[in-house]
Amino acid sequence: MVSKLFCCCAVLPLFISSYLFLIQFLHTEPFEWPYRDIVFSKEGKRISFSEYGQKSSSHIWVHFHGTPGSSIFIPSSVRSAFENSGVRLILPDRSGFGMSAFNKNRTILDSGKDLYSLLSSLNLPSNCDLVLSGHSSGAPFAFGASIWGEMPCKLTSIILFAPAITHLSQDLPKNFSAQEIYSDIEPSNPHHVKYLVENMWILKYVFRLLAPMFVFYPESLINDYNEIHYQFSGIINDRTDFRNLYRGAIVDSLTSGVDSLWHDGFLLTQKWPFDLKTQLPKVPIKIYVGAQDTNTGVKMAQYTQTLIPTSTLEVVQDHTHDSLLFSKLIEIIKDFKFNRYSKQHFEIFDF
Repeated sequence: MVSKLFCCCAVLPLFISSYLFLIQFLHTEPFEWPYRDIVFSKEGKRISFSEYGQKSSSHIWVHFHGTPGSSIFIPSSVRSAFENSGVRLILPDRSGFGMSAFNKNRTILDSGKDLYSLLSSLNLPSNCDLVLSGHSSGAPFAFGASIWGEMPCKLTSIILFAPAITHLSQDLPKNFSAQEIYSDIEPSNPHHVKYLVENMWILKYVFRLLAPMFVFYPESLINDYNEIHYQFSGIINDRTDFRNLYRGAIVDSLTSGVDSLWHDGFLLTQKWPFDLKTQLPKVPIKIYVGAQDTNTGVKMAQYTQTLIPTSTLEVVQDHTHDSLLFSKLIEIIKDFKFNRYSKQHFEIFDF
């Protein structure tokens, strides 16, 4: 009890100062929120989503965002790339993020149930095909959706962008140690939540106390803008766009409170109710990671690839955690548009 009280008192000054920063932060450039639709599951659960591209298309691409984040974490250049591409991009807000209702009892597999409710409400073509993708901590939920099985469209591919998978979610392969998985991640990064797995109450209350710091966090990214702007050339137009993209997505992830953030950390540090080696659908699986990614790192991507023997891994030079996502989305959809990949089955990878 004394240690818990000490921890709370230690972070109280940060809690107060973060609100002072927040006041200044929210009185800066206005953010234009993209339009979103809302559907309700049979149980009455609210599910919000954004979509871009050709609404009449039978080629459906569903992407799961990371943490913190929401469906708006897509720059305008990516949205434009999907216009007239022949693909319908659907970006759901995961449970508790954006405008989707929080479910304290949700599991990773529930992402499949939610996606089924969403897709069933859209009157999709009967011959539709489906690609699932996930970025960072959204990758496990792409797995969950693929394992759910019952979907209005035929699953043809799974794409993972810088997947966040801890050593606790699956049986650790013999050729990997827990320390090695995290060896190229910044020590202060939230994915080092593995060290708190035996004290999850700490994570829960720190999230509650320091929620405003998640909103202020984009400022540190902007300070580094001059050093990494070349990675976003042609993807993010200028400093303001870069800042607003991060600010908007992080603020949006807190609209239902911070419990969804804590619960994501909890799910990432628990043994998953499925085995990646044996239970994933037999479809092409591609893993991308940026060579300069210090959020999840190349080692974690290699660990993921080891867990999924049928997958292939590509390390993309000169890219970080988020620039990888944006650039690869544009590259893949442009290649699809100009018929480099099979439109008939929407299998976008050549093995």
